[in-house]
Amino acid sequence: MKIGLISDIHSNWEALEVVLDKLEAEEVDKIFSSGDVIGYGPDPNKCVNAFLENSIVSVKGNHDAGLVGKLGLDFFNNLGYEAINWTKDRITQSNMEFIGALPITKFFPDENICLLHGSSASPLTHYILRKMDAFRSFQARENDFSLQIYGHTHLPVVYEIHDDDVIEHRVFNPEEFQFDRGKTYLVNPGSVGQPRDGNWKSSFAILELTEKGLLDKVRFFREEYPVEETRQKIIDAGLPKRLGDRLLEGR
Repeated sequence: MKIGLISDIHSNWEALEVVLDKLEAEEVDKIFSSGDVIGYGPDPNKCVNAFLENSIVSVKGNHDAGLVGKLGLDFFNNLGYEAINWTKDRITQSNMEFIGALPITKFFPDENICLLHGSSASPLTHYILRKMDAFRSFQARENDFSLQIYGHTHLPVVYEIHDDDVIEHRVFNPEEFQFDRGKTYLVNPGSVGQPRDGNWKSSFAILELTEKGLLDKVRFFREEYPVEETRQKIIDAGLPKRLGDRLLEGR
């Protein structure tokens, strides 16, 4: 089985469209999203509609939760705060209901996979930026997962946990990572709509399972999209210009 892994789309339709086309060409069986469908970008409705049309399995991100009143807006910086309020005035009622119904975490017992946005320590707000953060998420887990798929940092990475040892595998795309039996992994596919690793190209991954449903490997990808078009749409929509400029920087 092949599962597309995406996260942090942030209302960037041009980026999401390219990634979905790539996942279709790769013939994935399903797509998992680690949240933040909306926020920052100019096309929240197009992005949510694409989630519905493609039956994407998703959890809430912090921006999604802020939109529907499940996370206080004082958590966000000025850019995030302004973008959420902009989105509230433009998103359709049905799409608002879709985001409101997304779970905070989702567990797939057959594959021992946990899907969330931040970490088990705090699914909406905790950042996994270091080995210590990854181990905290592992310790705080509610389910005995073999793989935790997360987002929030916008940085593609694999953390490998064996006993009390944590190994960080920074990802330089495209790259393939092979799983070992008996170890636990945390995987961040990076951000589709707003990468922050200095590379502006959309980041995502494909998880492959064996015929018995065991972890096999994960492949990371980067894809170009019409970033200048998205930047101009952000400016034309009246969103902060900085939200468009940062797309060009991958920051």
